[in-house]
Amino acid sequence: MKPPLEARIFSSQVVSSHILLLTFDSAFRYTAIPASICHHCETTLTGQTSIPVSPIPHLIGSNAIPNQEQGHWIRGAVDMAMVDVRKLEGEIWRVKSVLAQLQGECRALEEFVDTHRAFLTPARRVYPEIWAEIFKYCPRGSTHRRFAEVEDSFDPNEGPMVLTQVCSAWRQIAISTPQLWTTIRLTYRGSSLSQQALIRTWTQRSGSLPLTIAVMEIKPTGYPKDYPPLNWSESEVLHELCTSSARWKELYLLLPASPLPWLGFEPIRHELHSLQKFISFSTLDVPLAQINRLEFSLHKHTPASIDTCLLSLDLVPNVQECVFHMGACEPWTTLPAIHHSELRSLTVIAEALRDNTQKGLARFFSNLSTPNLKTLVIHSIANGRQWDHYAIGHFLSRTPSLEALELKCDIIKANELLEELREATALTSLILSVPTRSTEELLDYLSSADAVNLLPFLLQLQSLSFEGLAKPDFVYRIGKMIACRTVLAKMNRSARLTFVKYDFSSSPTSKFDCTGHGTDPRESQFTVTRQSTSFVFRRRSAQFAQPLQFSA
Repeated sequence: MKPPLEARIFSSQVVSSHILLLTFDSAFRYTAIPASICHHCETTLTGQTSIPVSPIPHLIGSNAIPNQEQGHWIRGAVDMAMVDVRKLEGEIWRVKSVLAQLQGECRALEEFVDTHRAFLTPARRVYPEIWAEIFKYCPRGSTHRRFAEVEDSFDPNEGPMVLTQVCSAWRQIAISTPQLWTTIRLTYRGSSLSQQALIRTWTQRSGSLPLTIAVMEIKPTGYPKDYPPLNWSESEVLHELCTSSARWKELYLLLPASPLPWLGFEPIRHELHSLQKFISFSTLDVPLAQINRLEFSLHKHTPASIDTCLLSLDLVPNVQECVFHMGACEPWTTLPAIHHSELRSLTVIAEALRDNTQKGLARFFSNLSTPNLKTLVIHSIANGRQWDHYAIGHFLSRTPSLEALELKCDIIKANELLEELREATALTSLILSVPTRSTEELLDYLSSADAVNLLPFLLQLQSLSFEGLAKPDFVYRIGKMIACRTVLAKMNRSARLTFVKYDFSSSPTSKFDCTGHGTDPRESQFTVTRQSTSFVFRRRSAQFAQPLQFSA
């Protein structure tokens, strides 16, 4: 039997490509490719070639080995397809060259359009003074975890440096706007001419405006953990910074616990005339009588001890607000009695233990007297410290002007809480996050039927908040307490309670009495609002006063 026409053609050694094309066209029926036509001359650009049908379709997708005759068919089909491949590759190269030329012409036209359209933008008609006002609201640089209040204005991708890179006009406006250059965040790693030049630029461009300064020493890469402090006393960078010390308004310091870094500040100890805010991770032994806010924070290498925080109050006799993050304790030192008459707000946060003792805050509160203190915040949660009931109680008895108290403690007992609150006779706002039993005792005491005959207890209280409670029946207890305080207010025995908030950690029951024990809901003087994790009781009054806000 004769082989098929295709086999006879492939076995011949003198078959031309035209014959193969005709043969496959008639026998295998080429697969047509959709054609593209030129929009201008209607010339067919593609679709002039077709993909032939395989001469061995029954072998495709299998692991079969073609025989000698089938191999001739395959080689013939591949040779014929490669003719079209070479032709198409040449056409593709020609089209790519045309495309590249068209893209270049398009980019040139786009640049022409952008260049000339910029002349028509409204921004060109904005006066420089308006641009300067807009620039004042721009960020001063990138933010960091440490000292987030002071932005990194030296960052070339943030802050005023970006404004100077837009155009020559913006650069001139930014340079002539002193408000943009009033923040200097110095991360000191040793002598650096570039840092010295940047500080000189910032101080010159800021004119005579007050400055916000942050100075931090970062251990150079590759140094051991116990490397000696950098020589700040002969630092040209620090010297350049200290030339503007008379304009320092806010100062943030993070330096190692060594006297050497502070030697560089010795020449300016009496020249900090404008300094109002000082936040440090270490002590600075210079008189800072003009500071009105002081904050001591923690650092893992230089913890702020209880003794250091207390002694720092002697250095700032006119401070009105203090925030202390206390870590270690130095029981071997002798502390003097500190009397501070200007202090109005005090926040004490007992951080996790950084020594081997479990001593509490007795050393701090026993040696401190603040007769005019208005706001007191004490946080002592999950830090392993004991609660110094007697020291804190005596401190509250020496603070007759205290009006707002925020107390967060996870180890205080119910009787201790009641005794300490009894000393705060002028208290008007109270925020508590204490154990459940202590909260129950307090609410039962405030809502007792014999409260009229009890000794005076928080008679000036107007705002009360509970945080982190779990029992849903506190809603009923609070309602009962509100009713009792309402009776006392009608008898002129106590101030009117205007705000109560109860934050819970678990969902309360759907049905509860929130109007108070023995009180008709229609006659209740309070409205109750259910929020996501809290109930808020507010007195029905247009002149309701919001509770005092605390800041840790």
